[in-house]
Amino acid sequence: MSKSDDKQREGFKSYFKLPPFCPKAGETNKVDEAKKNFQSMWVGGLLGSLFFAFTFNILKDFSDIDFSQLFALYTWQRGLGYAFLLWCMIYFTISNFLNSHATPHIVDVLFDIGQTSFAFFVLYNFGLIDSSPVIERPFLVMNLYFMTLGFSSLLLYSGRWCKELSDKQPAVNACRLIILLLGLVGLVLACFLKPESNSLGLSLQWLLMGCHGLLMWSYALQRVSSD
Repeated sequence: MSKSDDKQREGFKSYFKLPPFCPKAGETNKVDEAKKNFQSMWVGGLLGSLFFAFTFNILKDFSDIDFSQLFALYTWQRGLGYAFLLWCMIYFTISNFLNSHATPHIVDVLFDIGQTSFAFFVLYNFGLIDSSPVIERPFLVMNLYFMTLGFSSLLLYSGRWCKELSDKQPAVNACRLIILLLGLVGLVLACFLKPESNSLGLSLQWLLMGCHGLLMWSYALQRVSSD
């Protein structure tokens, strides 16, 4: 075999060679770039959908508003749906900002796909995505979302399951635990008090939603200050 054949073979090998799994310091792994771009695209796409849902529904509801029904149960149920929608918009905006300053693990990407899809499903059942919800118990689904969010983030990022994913922030993990507990309390209240038809149950759901809002700001401050 001639030297030209050897060079040609080496050329083919270098052409089909995959990028290194663990690049040297200072190098950018193309796989990490792809994961980061997909993650940003996915969360950014959801944010665009949420913004459209908010503007479309708020304009529609304001055009149909009847001030004599301002304190009706339905109005406050609808308002809580909007509160959850705003919570999601702020939470995923912060999440997208943090993602842009980090190198994602495949678990991070899958976690974002899961939590955004579940949030979209909750909003669907509030009638903010479509007028015909799948489940007629939106408050039950909302609290199940918060409980799942708190549990899964604790499981993945507390360091007990995988040291590589640990963010080593006790205050952030405390926020996740409280979100889990509030979700559990809200789930029990939604099952027994039925806020769809009970004013006390609805008032308690508003109180829990306010707690989730405060926790989200605390979580954001902890994460942004650490990064």
